[in-house]
Amino acid sequence: MSDTLKVLQQYRHKQSGTHRVTDAQLRAQAHRSDEIVAKFVHSRSVLLGDPVGTGKTPVALTAARTMRQAGTIENVLIVAPSRRVAKQWRDRAEDVGLEARLHTPKQRWRHLELKVATPSTLPGGAGPDRATLLVIIDEAHRGLQDEDGKRFRALQPWCRGARVLLVTATPMQLSPRGFETMVGIASSDNGAGPPMSSLGAYARSLRSLIDAVAPLKPKERTDAVSTLKSQERTNAAIERARSLRQPAEAEMAPHLLSAFDPRALKVPPLPRLKDTTVPFDRNWAIAFHTARLIPDLVGARGHAMFARMLVSSSEAFWDSEAGRRLGQLADRSGDHGDLWAFTNLLRARLGQGTDHPKIRHTVEWVTQQYQRGRHVLVFAFFVATQQALGDALKAQLGAANVATPTAVPTEKEWRRFRDEEALPLVLVGRDNLSESIDLDGAKPCVVMHDLVWNPIRLQQRFGRICRISSGFQTIAPEDVFTPVLDCASDRRMFDTVTRRGDYSQLLLPGADESFWALPEDVILKLTGMT
Repeated sequence: MSDTLKVLQQYRHKQSGTHRVTDAQLRAQAHRSDEIVAKFVHSRSVLLGDPVGTGKTPVALTAARTMRQAGTIENVLIVAPSRRVAKQWRDRAEDVGLEARLHTPKQRWRHLELKVATPSTLPGGAGPDRATLLVIIDEAHRGLQDEDGKRFRALQPWCRGARVLLVTATPMQLSPRGFETMVGIASSDNGAGPPMSSLGAYARSLRSLIDAVAPLKPKERTDAVSTLKSQERTNAAIERARSLRQPAEAEMAPHLLSAFDPRALKVPPLPRLKDTTVPFDRNWAIAFHTARLIPDLVGARGHAMFARMLVSSSEAFWDSEAGRRLGQLADRSGDHGDLWAFTNLLRARLGQGTDHPKIRHTVEWVTQQYQRGRHVLVFAFFVATQQALGDALKAQLGAANVATPTAVPTEKEWRRFRDEEALPLVLVGRDNLSESIDLDGAKPCVVMHDLVWNPIRLQQRFGRICRISSGFQTIAPEDVFTPVLDCASDRRMFDTVTRRGDYSQLLLPGADESFWALPEDVILKLTGMT
């Protein structure tokens, strides 16, 4: 038995919960950890990009332990996105036999030390020799894709010349330039590493291919001529992607592990979204169609975002640029003027909270699940909608049973939500709850009140509750609620997101493929040849 596997077995023994990671899953994690160690022999920066919930934290920490024992490194600096997550890294480091402490401003580095910090609490001073320092950056896609960004500038002095392990569950979200910048942060010069021209060209070819087979806007023409031209464009995109694939892989190879194999950890497929159409009532429909005209009437920009806010909640409408501008103009017009009267009438007709049909349907569905004894995780996109849903649900279920965390849940809320025997709790959050927090264990229901254009973000949302630590609990389709307002804009978003989600699943690497690779079976599926 390898030392890596022994460490992970000890880690498993110390973890609480009803599920124990299987021996086969442990062996897969041990292999991943050993692969990281081997990769650092020839590279200064390595990307650990395994999917959400597969145990990247113990894998990274075990690799660090192995490298320290081998004398490759002496000190370790872990950079977490928040203090709450930093505490989790500290606790889990101790579970693999690494003494760790949270950094405070007056602390000095000690020999063979592991420190955990956040971007805002990075240690000052010169610090340890970079040649023997390992820097582990959690949620590395945040702020490291721009070398002029605040987070990149704060981290680069620590990473330059060190070994850097970049941990992210969403490598497919990275732009080619973002990938270059991230892996170049360990470069010994002041830049962000050499440009990867082949990667950029390959990524652009994939974008062209996806756009050819899954356009953001549906094709207006479907006659034989336009269909033939579309197929010709698709075929050209396929050939270009094929020709650019190998050079791109060669550029990425020093920094990437072998492709993640979901079969090794028995990761289940995520549920495909099924929509529930939310109808209008007559009076609200009149107000809705009137509100759609406001951006043009007041000269506001961002029509696409405005449409998303209007279908999300009445509160989000008034929080939009158009809604705020209308309110300001009405205030300036004076009491009882025509614009003042119109604005007040529109405000009354749109109402608040459950007057909005989508909010009402979400509250009704969540209430039903709560009464069945189920925890519920609700995702909104807009702050105003999160607050509106929280207020409506608190009025329905009681304030003690609904939480609307602005960052992460409190320790009490977190423990209650993960306890299947506890009184049900409804968590209403935004995508701050889709990263860096474990919400598994109690088989909660999920509400996608607001969708997002990027299907990878939806995978992150599901990944909060489908994790290795709880046996990758299956999310039943009937436990997921996706309300879609009966209007063109909300319907178009749902159709586009689900269609692109299907293609993103095809483009995610398989057992024998690298990231951004395009296997033959994917090409066939994309073009409908199977």
